[in-house]
Amino acid sequence: MAEFSKLIITGKGQTLIAKMIAENAGMEFTKIATSGTMYKPEQLEGLEALADIKQTSLIAKITRTNDVAVKIETSFNNLELTEGYYMRALGLYADDPDEGEILYAVTTEVSGNCYIPPYNGVTVSGAYVKLITTVGNAQHVSLEVDAAATATIGNIQDLRDNLDTVEISFTDEEVTERENIQPRDTLGTICRKIKKWLSDLKTGAFASVVDNCTTTEEGTVLDGRQGKALQDQITELREADGEINSNMGWVDITIKCTGYNSHLPRFVYYIPLLKALYISYWIGSAPKNTVILTVPEQYTFDGRRYYSATEQVGWSDNLGDGYAIGSSVEAIGHTLKTNEKKPNTGLFVTGLFFLN
Repeated sequence: MAEFSKLIITGKGQTLIAKMIAENAGMEFTKIATSGTMYKPEQLEGLEALADIKQTSLIAKITRTNDVAVKIETSFNNLELTEGYYMRALGLYADDPDEGEILYAVTTEVSGNCYIPPYNGVTVSGAYVKLITTVGNAQHVSLEVDAAATATIGNIQDLRDNLDTVEISFTDEEVTERENIQPRDTLGTICRKIKKWLSDLKTGAFASVVDNCTTTEEGTVLDGRQGKALQDQITELREADGEINSNMGWVDITIKCTGYNSHLPRFVYYIPLLKALYISYWIGSAPKNTVILTVPEQYTFDGRRYYSATEQVGWSDNLGDGYAIGSSVEAIGHTLKTNEKKPNTGLFVTGLFFLN
């Protein structure tokens, strides 16, 4: 297990503390570096730079521990190491307003056991570093860290312990089109993308999905699979309607009658849906049992007729007296025959005649 000595503030670090106190100025820590050089304790205060620097890491977190001290955290890993090394010293750097970045403090590893192996493509190794140093006045130390810094184990543990109280904030920048979440999206970007999806879906985003066409419950949406079922039904209806329409049409008939003043039927129309003929005609002077009309052999009357206002059967004389309701016809086989006899009169028939 690695063991480090007390953190020693260098001469330049002490000068920076004096400036901060005298000028009531702030202090900003920048990074921590590792070294493969073994230093003696008495060398640390006079160091101005570390030799044989192996790795450098940005500050991940800074916390004030009391009025004169801060805790600084970072981490190192071996993902980019091609050669292993012994971590023998750590250097903490700070920003001096006059000189720029300086070596602020140094600590040495005293056990000789802190070895960082090269990355083998499988196992990631690393070190979590936590340094506590005095600064004269902790209130003047900047707690801001570089956003590019890698999160430490401590950061993750703090996040886990305080997850219920973490607030997620993001800019007002809107996502204009719905996009999928990408592996390197920030949390703010992910939230904006989710917001776009929910706002586009409106109330449908919170609706339950049903896979039937019988649900009447409010706040539900139809499963896409029902689209195919509905389309199949529409197709069947269209095909049936097309078949009906293709079979509907005028029917050629043969007129057989006696007497005078006879007329052809106005029309004879076949209605497959009802399996019936709609017939309308007028014929003059039709004695009883006279065959009025004959239809083609594929049509056979079953004797039923539609007795409603649609079917009007009556006699009309040549003097224009109007109709004498009560006359009728018989639908037998392929023919229609008169069923009443009244000489010197005409017969008008219109109605439905059903088929076998």
